Amino acid sequence: MKNKKQVKISLVLCMTVLIGIMGYMQQNAIAESEPQVDPAENVQLTEEQVMAKDIILRMAKFLAKTQQFTVNLESSFEVLQESGQVIEFGENRKITVSRPNGLHVEVKRGNGEKHIVKYDGKNITRY
Repeated sequence: MKNKKQVKISLVLCMTVLIGIMGYMQQNAIAESEPQVDPAENVQLTEEQVMAKDIILRMAKFLAKTQQFTVNLESSFEVLQESGQVIEFGENRKITVSRPNGLHVEVKRGNGEKHIVKYDGKNITRY
């Protein structure tokens, strides 16, 4: 089913982003200075873009120092039925990262279905 596939893809994407941020932060690859020009596109940044970049870098630096953090996500999507009725589906995810190699994801769907994914640094287990 297309909707279940979308949910699985978004879960994998969230996990990938979190793991990517963790790896990036552990290598201390964040520059201390804030350039006014984006080197990738050689474009002058607006004041709002510089402020947004500063906020994101401060958040990333803060997360880099934490041994454990949790992110709660609430998402939903709608499906149009052949009859014209729109049905909304939703789910909640609680993602807990424990350094150096722990990841715990709890998924609770609107229909009552529950899933747990655990990563211990070597194995990924799904319940």
